[in-house]
Amino acid sequence: MRKRTKIVAVVAISVVLAGTATAAFAYWSALGYGGGQAITGQASLAMEAVQEVAISDLGPGVAPETLSGDFTNSGGPAYVTSVTASIIDVQGGLGACDVSDYVITDPIMLVGAEIPNGQNQGSWSGATIAFVDNPLVNQDGCQGAVVDIEYDIA
Repeated sequence: MRKRTKIVAVVAISVVLAGTATAAFAYWSALGYGGGQAITGQASLAMEAVQEVAISDLGPGVAPETLSGDFTNSGGPAYVTSVTASIIDVQGGLGACDVSDYVITDPIMLVGAEIPNGQNQGSWSGATIAFVDNPLVNQDGCQGAVVDIEYDIA
């Protein structure tokens, strides 16, 4: 039996050594995936339409004044389709005066251009502003009034 014990011991040791050698070269294979994101930037509110000329002589019987200007763009280049002018408030004056005392004609001004970064870039024009002359009402309250105009960029 002694010889048989030696053979069993040798076989057992060989199996252990073979298993260890195989384990040293074993590895797992797996399938998987990875991911990430890339975000596209958005247009910022860094564009401003700047009126070039201060309009100061609106009144009854006075010809309409042209609204015009350029852009200050503190963001990246941006395409501007149009600028729309609207009267948002009337302040001051000698008395009763409001937005109905003024009118903007052709308020949508087409631009159709890419505006680069910087001040005094591109241009817009075409709308006019005028005092609405109403001969049936005393409009003295509008003398010295300041008309606030908003320019929306699209």
